[in-house]
Amino acid sequence: MFQQLFYLIFFIFWFGVVAVPVWRIVAKAGYPGVLSLLIWIPVVNIVLLWVFAFMKWPNERKVPLEYGGVPAGKSSD
Repeated sequence: MFQQLFYLIFFIFWFGVVAVPVWRIVAKAGYPGVLSLLIWIPVVNIVLLWVFAFMKWPNERKVPLEYGGVPAGKSSD
């Protein structure tokens, strides 16, 4: 009984340590946070890591000048 309780507590702790930050990162990237649950599927988690590392995130897209964007070659400073 104690061992099962220990496993449950360990799983809840580990879920909070891993899933919560990944959920926030995925949400800040502009994607649904539920997508972060894919990190618990073996092999899919590695593929997801590589996809997120090399894809163009929605918040990196260029904003047109009429909506406050910056002309090409100019710094936002």
